[in-house]
Parts: sequence; C-alpha cells; structure tokens
Amino acid sequence: MCSLHLGQGHRRAGRTRGEYSGATEAAPGLFGAPDVKTGNAECDRKLRAWGRMAQNAVDPANETSLWKSRESGHAAFAYGWMDLGDMLVGGRQSGMAGDWPYVLLLDGMRTGDLNFLKLAIQMAEHRIEIDQLWSDRDMTSVVGRLQKTGGFLLWHGGQLNDRPDYGRNWITGAALYYMLTGETKALECCVCDAESVLTAQPKAFGSNMHANSCGISVFCTMYKLTSDKKWLAAAMNLFTANVVPKWKALGPLLHDPNDQFRSQDYQKEDQDYCHAIAVFCELHRLTGDATVYQLLKEGADTKNRNSYYAAVFFMADLYAYVGMKENNKAYMEKAAESFAEGFPSSKSPSVFLPGNNVWSELAVTTLRAGHVMQYSFAKMNVKAAGNGQ
Repeated sequence: MCSLHLGQGHRRAGRTRGEYSGATEAAPGLFGAPDVKTGNAECDRKLRAWGRMAQNAVDPANETSLWKSRESGHAAFAYGWMDLGDMLVGGRQSGMAGDWPYVLLLDGMRTGDLNFLKLAIQMAEHRIEIDQLWSDRDMTSVVGRLQKTGGFLLWHGGQLNDRPDYGRNWITGAALYYMLTGETKALECCVCDAESVLTAQPKAFGSNMHANSCGISVFCTMYKLTSDKKWLAAAMNLFTANVVPKWKALGPLLHDPNDQFRSQDYQKEDQDYCHAIAVFCELHRLTGDATVYQLLKEGADTKNRNSYYAAVFFMADLYAYVGMKENNKAYMEKAAESFAEGFPSSKSPSVFLPGNNVWSELAVTTLRAGHVMQYSFAKMNVKAAGNGQ
C-alpha cells in the first residue's frame, strides 16, 4: 500500500518536490513538476498562467478564490457547512464536484505551496465525513457512495433515490489525502465507496462516457492504494463492456459531432470524451493494454472533428501521451500547440466567478487537464537527456 507523506518535501537526488512525486507514479493520476518546459514559448507561457490560476484558487486575498466563493449567495443560510470545506455554486452546496480535493492536494504536492494544503485538507475531511454515505440503512443502490451534489443546504445532503449517479462519484481526493497523511478514515472511505461501485454491473454505467471514466478512475485509484489487480480487472471490464462498443460505433472520439443537439439539448458526449482522456491515459499506463492504447492512438490521429469548443485544450494531454509512447516529436509539438491554443489568454485566470452557476465545473476541469501533458514532456526530457541531447 502506498504512502507519500507530506514530510517528504525535501530534494532527492537533485530533484524538486514535483519532479520526485511525479516520477514515482505512486499517487493517482499522471503529472509532472510545475516547471516542465515544452520548447514552445507560447505553451510555456500558458502553463505558467495555468499555474497562477491554480494559485488563485487557494489565495485567500484573491477575489476569485475558492475562499471567496463561500461568501457568496446564500452562505448566511448554510449553517456553517461552507467553513467545513464545501462551496456554494448556484445557491447549493457543490460537494466539491469534479474532485476539488484531488486538484488542490496534487498541486500542493507538486509545488509545496501550503495554501493548497490548507484548503484541500478542509475539503478532503468534508468529503470523507459529510459527503460520504456511511449508513448501512441507505438504499442498497447508493449505500457507501458519495451523495449527490446540489442538495438542500438545510440538511446538507441531496435527496436519495434508487438511481445512483456514477458520473458524479469521486474518491481520488480522499485517496491522495490518505497517502499524504495516513488518515485511516480516508482509506475506509475509499474502500467503502469503491466496493459499492464494484457491485454494479457494467450496464449500470451505460454508454455515458463520463460515468464510465469516473468508474474507471475509482478502480485505478484503488489499485494505486492497494496493488490488488482485481481493481485493474474491474477497470478493464468497464472499458471493454462500454467504451469499446461506443468506439466501434462512433469512432475513437466516442461521439458523433453532428449529433450533439437533440430536442435542443446538448448531449455533452464530446465534452465527456475530453474529460475522460486523462483517465484513459492512466488506465493504459497501469495496464499496458494494447486495446486502450489503440483507442488513444486513433484519437490522436483523427482530424479534429470534436464539436466541444474547448476540445483543443484537452486534446493536448492525448497528443503528448501518444507522443511520449511513440517517441515522436511531431505529436509533442502538436500537444504544445493545442495547449497554447486552448488555454485562456489571461496571465492570471479567474476561478470563482460571482453569478456564474457553472464556474466550478469550468475551473476544476481546466485545472485537472494539462497534467498528462506535463508528465509526458517530463518523460521525453529525461529520454533526451539520456541520449545526450
């Protein structure tokens, strides 16, 4: 079982904290140090802005920080719940949707900035103590999992029903919290949630790629925690049962770009694919499965036909990962160009946007993307150094 510990912040063999943490690949996800260079001046400038955006999220003095989000809307009626780690989005508690604790703990580990850890610890404890469904008397279909976000502030819990939302279930932040602190209840939370998800049949996840990628992420995280290969088998089972058929039907980007609006509703299948890229990359890194890699490679080789407006930003992770695996500079250059094109032009992007009910989703997905690209460039830089280049 892996343990990282917050105390391991010193340099090892000349490596910075972020370099060492990323190189071990012990923590959930693929990531690199915050000072990784791509060789593309515009991309490197955008990466620095991306880092400042993360720091803005946790800076108490920044008007767009997560701290400020607690002071918005109906915070006066939140009975103090917000001060225990959660945020308000659209007048409702967020449950840290998108796994904010993971994003902040990861950046805290990469940078050593204690501002990340101060807020992340509150969020992780909130996820473990309050947002987890601990009671065995909950309905069988939801027992042991993360309660739905956006519930009523009065009870600080969503209405339970017999239809669990597999696309809004995260344990990675709680897992990283355990790795860094050794808090046993965090481990219990992860095991409880993951074992509950494991009981579900693949058909329960359906063809929704957001739900499937969340499930795969849960199982990959548990493998990182336990080294038990049953979790990789469960992840591959979801991939084979649900991802592969959609790939065969719609191509490697897992959606039809001409069929995203039905009855005037946006289906988000293009967006779901983009958000799943990092999960598929980690699944391949852990399993070495040729079919998973084929999906990634075909996606990287497909001409951009993704209707999601921010797709170019998320595709940077895909191009970089494939470029690293192929040792191909052309893919790496495309990754850097994509990140530079897709990330906002602001030198210090905002996080919390008062009056915007989707600010949290936009910010957390932006700050989750880019890590695979940095990881891949770090690996390529090591290869180049080893070749004397």
